[in-house]
Amino acid sequence: MPDDNSQQGNRPGAMSTVTVLVPLAALIFCFTAFGVCDNDIGYHLTKGRFFLEQRRLASPDEFLCSGYRGLDFLDRWGFQIVVHIIHAALGLAGLIAARMLLVALAFVLLVFVRLDDEGRPLWLWRGLVAVLAMLVCYERFNLRGEVFYHLFALGCFIVPALYCRGRCRRLIWVLPVVQLAWVNMHGTFIFGPAILGAFVLGEALSDLLGRRKVPARPAVGAQGDSAGAAGGPPEAGVDPRLRRSTSALTAVFALSIAASFANPRGLDGLLLPVKMMFRMFAVPWYQQSVAELVPTFSRYEEFRAIALPAFVALIALAALSVVLNRRNVRAGELFVALFTLALSVAGRRNIGFFGFVGSLCLVANGEQVLKRLGAVLAGRFGRGARITGAVAGRVALVLVAGLLCMELVSGGFYVAERSDREFGFGPVRATYPVEAVSFLVGQSDRGGGVFTNWDAGSYLLWRAFPRFKPYINSEGDYSLELLSIYRRIMSGAVPYQPELDRLGIDTVLLRHRSEDTKPLIARLWRDKGWRLVFWDDVGVVFFRTRAQEPGATAGPATEAGAAVETRLEELASRDEGLPAGRTEEGGFFRRIGRYFDHGARFRAARKHLFLAGLMDAMGFRDLERRELLRALDLYPDFPEALNNLGVNLAVDGETADAKLRLRKALAVQPGYVNALRNLGTVFLQEGNRAQAIETYLEALCVNPRDRIVPTLLARTYLSRDSEGDSRRAVEALEAAIERDRDNIAAHELLVQIFEGVVRDAEKAEFHRGEARRARDEAHSIPAGVE
Repeated sequence: MPDDNSQQGNRPGAMSTVTVLVPLAALIFCFTAFGVCDNDIGYHLTKGRFFLEQRRLASPDEFLCSGYRGLDFLDRWGFQIVVHIIHAALGLAGLIAARMLLVALAFVLLVFVRLDDEGRPLWLWRGLVAVLAMLVCYERFNLRGEVFYHLFALGCFIVPALYCRGRCRRLIWVLPVVQLAWVNMHGTFIFGPAILGAFVLGEALSDLLGRRKVPARPAVGAQGDSAGAAGGPPEAGVDPRLRRSTSALTAVFALSIAASFANPRGLDGLLLPVKMMFRMFAVPWYQQSVAELVPTFSRYEEFRAIALPAFVALIALAALSVVLNRRNVRAGELFVALFTLALSVAGRRNIGFFGFVGSLCLVANGEQVLKRLGAVLAGRFGRGARITGAVAGRVALVLVAGLLCMELVSGGFYVAERSDREFGFGPVRATYPVEAVSFLVGQSDRGGGVFTNWDAGSYLLWRAFPRFKPYINSEGDYSLELLSIYRRIMSGAVPYQPELDRLGIDTVLLRHRSEDTKPLIARLWRDKGWRLVFWDDVGVVFFRTRAQEPGATAGPATEAGAAVETRLEELASRDEGLPAGRTEEGGFFRRIGRYFDHGARFRAARKHLFLAGLMDAMGFRDLERRELLRALDLYPDFPEALNNLGVNLAVDGETADAKLRLRKALAVQPGYVNALRNLGTVFLQEGNRAQAIETYLEALCVNPRDRIVPTLLARTYLSRDSEGDSRRAVEALEAAIERDRDNIAAHELLVQIFEGVVRDAEKAEFHRGEARRARDEAHSIPAGVE
C-alpha cells in the first residue's frame, strides 16, 4: 500500500498521515470504552483488597466456603493490587480508563515502531494492519491480567528485533526487568523467555549459515556527501558489531529465566503454566469445560463472528509478506511468528499473541514489499498513481473506522457478536446478579457459606466478602476436585443435598443466565426443603426452609402462577420507552434514532429470553412463551428467541408455527446448529423422516463434532425399521464415536441396536463397556494430575 508522503517536510503528506492516525485513535477508544463485564474482576479486586488489608497473599481456597485446594496461582498478585488501587481511587471508570491506556500503548508500539530504518513509514499500511489486529484481539481486552501481556509480548519482540539490527543495543538489558514485572502480573509470563529463545535460535542459525547481514548504507563523507573509503557506498555484509549479539541475547535469555523465579512460589510458580497445560491435556473434560481452551478452528459457531475471518486474513497476509520478502526475513522474527501462530491456533484464548506479534511481523515485511511495489508502479504509471492509491486507501480506512465506531457506540457490534459488552464506563448489569446479591446482603440474619455457580461466586466475593463466602468462583477451576464435584451437582449426576449439609450451607445464589444452572434451579424449585425468595432477569436466591418460620412453604407453592406473572409484569415495566423492533416505518431521523437504540432493544429482549428460560425451569410454559414473544417484539431478528419459541410451540403440538420460527432463526443466523437440530425433530414429529434426516445431515455438515445430532439421526433411521436404515444408523453413530470416543449416548444406542436389531452380542458388550468407561471418566481426575 504505497504512501504519498515520501518527501521530507511535505505538509500535505503530514496531513494525510493524520487522516490515518485519527481514525485509529477513535477506533481504539470505541473498542475499549465498554462497561465492566468480566466475571474474574470481582475475584481479582477482592484478592487485591485482602493483600493490602492483611499484608499477605491469600490462596484461592481462603475465598471459598468449600475449602478445596488446587493449583495455588499467586502469579497475578501484582495485577490484583494494581486494579484494586485504581478501583479504590477512581472506581469502575478508572479501571476502564486504565484498560484503554494499556491497549492504546500496545497499538502505539504496533503502529509506530520501525524495525527497518529505510524511508518514511507507510502509515496507511500500518493503519490497515492495526484495524485487522483490533478485530482479531478485541475479545482479549477484558479487565484481566492478560490486558498487560500485549505490551509485554510486544516489548519482548521489538527490543531483540531492534538489537539484531544493531539499533538500541543497550535497551536489550531492560527485558529481564520487564520479565520481573510480567511474572507477577499473569501466567503468560512463560512466553517472554520463549520469544527470547526464538531470537537466540534464529541468530545462532543465521551465524551458522553465514546469512546475518545488515542493509547497505551510504557512508557519509566529510562534506556530507555519500562516499566510502574507496569512493563508493559499502555493500551489505556481515556487521562485525553484531558478532557478539548471540552471546548477549543468550545472557538476556538466561536473566529472563532467572527473573521468572521472582514470584511467591519460586520454582513451583515458574512451572505453574506447564502444570496447567499438562492438566488440560490429561483431563479431557477440563478442556471442554473452558471454551477458550478449545482449538481456534474447532467450533465455528461459538467463535466471534468477526474475529475468525480477521484472524484468517491476518495469517494469509503475514504468510504472503514473508514469502515475497523471503530474502530479507530475519530467522528469529520468523520463529516468533510461527510460535505465536501455533499458540493462537491451538487455543482461542491465545489469539491475541499472533494478533499483535504476528501483526508486527506483517508490518515489517509487508512494508518492504509495498515500497518495492510502489517504486515499480511509480516508474510505470508516474507519481500521480501512487498519490491516487494512497488517497483512496485513506478514504477507505476512514469509512471502515467510522462505521465500526458507529457500530460500537450504538451497540450493534456487540449485538452481532452475541456479547454482553455495552459501550460505556459503568458495570454491565446483565453480567452480574446485582439485585440478587443486594437482596442477600440485606438479610441481616444471613452469612457464611453460599452455594453459587462459578460466575455468581466472583460477584458475591466482590460485594460481600468476608461476610459471605461462595462455594466456587470464576477461578475455581484451579481445583480439579472442586470442579469435578461442582459439575456433578450441576448436571444431576450426584444429589446436591449431602454436599450442602456437609458444609452447613442454607443459601443458594445462582445466575440463571448461565448455561449450567437450569437443572439445579428446577430441582430446588420442586424441593420442599428449599424456597425461592428472590428472582429477577439475572439471578435467583433460594433459602433452606426453616421449621420455626411461621407460614414458610417450599417448592412451587412458594409463588403461584399469579404471583410469578405479577413479578414478570414488574420486570417488563422497565422496558417502557423502548421503540418497537421494526425499523421499516417512520422517517429518516426516526430510523437513525432506532438504529442507535437497537443495542438497548437487544439487551431488553435478551432479558426476556433468559426470563423465559427461568419460566421453563419452573414449569410455567405459557409464561415462557409470553416472555419469548416479548423478546421478539423488541428484537424480531433474535435467533435464540426464535429457536426457543419454535421448541415451545413444537412441544405443544403447533408444528406449523414451530417450523416458521425455526426457519426464520436459520434465515437470521445461517448454520445455527440448535435450530437445525430442532427443525429436524419437528419434521420427525410430523412423520416426515426424509426431511428430518436431511436436516440432521445439514447440521452435521455445519458442526461435525456435535454430540447430539448423530444420536437423533440414528434414532430417525431406526424408526423406519428396515435393515438398510439400521446399517446407516450404525454408521452415523460409529462416525460420531470416531470423532468423540466419550459420546455416551452414541455408545448406549449402539448397545440397543446390536442387542435388539443386528444381534451382535460381542459388539454390544464392547459398547456397553465403553459407555461405562466414559461415564466413569466424565468427572474423574487421573492420579497425580492435581
